[in-house]
Amino acid sequence: MGDDSVMECVMDAGTVQVKTSFNTDKFNEYPDDKHAGLHNYGGSVKNGVLECSFERKIEYPREPKVFDLSKPYHLMVAYGEAVSGNKFPHSYEKLPKVSAQKINFQDVGSVKGGASAVYPMVKAHGTAMTFAWMFFASSGLFIARHGRAMFNNSKPFGILVWFHIHRFSMIMTALLTLVGFALILVESKGYSKIPDSPGNKSWYRMLHPPIGIVLVVMTFVNPIMALFRPEPKAPSRSKFNWIHWGLGILAYILSYGLILIGLDLTKSQSDVEAIYVVFAFIAYHVVMEIVIRVLPFLLAHMFGCCQSDCCSKQALNKNSS
Repeated sequence: MGDDSVMECVMDAGTVQVKTSFNTDKFNEYPDDKHAGLHNYGGSVKNGVLECSFERKIEYPREPKVFDLSKPYHLMVAYGEAVSGNKFPHSYEKLPKVSAQKINFQDVGSVKGGASAVYPMVKAHGTAMTFAWMFFASSGLFIARHGRAMFNNSKPFGILVWFHIHRFSMIMTALLTLVGFALILVESKGYSKIPDSPGNKSWYRMLHPPIGIVLVVMTFVNPIMALFRPEPKAPSRSKFNWIHWGLGILAYILSYGLILIGLDLTKSQSDVEAIYVVFAFIAYHVVMEIVIRVLPFLLAHMFGCCQSDCCSKQALNKNSS
């Protein structure tokens, strides 16, 4: 929303107030005359339903933010909460309904075909972030933790295969994170807070923007730090490894929290089943991590320290480290 002429009905101390206002990019503002262009207005509450009526002048030249109704416009219907006549943002549980086509407000008739607004940039943002962290970051972390003993120590271009895969995966994670971040900045025209409202049980939604900024910073700090990693035998290498690992794991955990919150945001227009899929993916990761960690020790115990070449203690230790 933005650049919208608004006719509003608001309950204030038991009285229904009918006013004119205007939506800018992120705020709702009143003109000097809060009833500009309106007359014969009034309202009431019947059986818990807010009703109001008014007549609107076709033109009101004294206030440019009161649109000329001789031109067609989309009709948008929104509702929300108000305290002492002060409006809060419209409901985030259900987005405003918008007419499918522009309407001639000088005609008399029913408006049909209303639907919630569509946000393709939000979907593109979510898609980029999901691929970045659920696919590429997961692949990069898995190969770094459990794939070092694979590929028979082959070194194409002088670098171990596992490191090629890890580096490519994390570069793609960073690039897609940057793309997703840029998309949502364009959509929201900069940093945008998710507002709260009285009695809102979904307070956690407000965490999405600030923690998202933190994740983007962490995504780029870690690879930049890796460019200056100490030599393998340097005394500070162990400290670097722990910091690099810890920062990566923390970013990975935060990413899943943000994905789950993002799917719960109304603009994502996601079904609740999508959240279940993410939880199932997390559960799969946890189970596989436990299996990979525990299975070598179970095999060692069952087969007497693994006398076969394919199950030596050395291989087990490499795979479990």
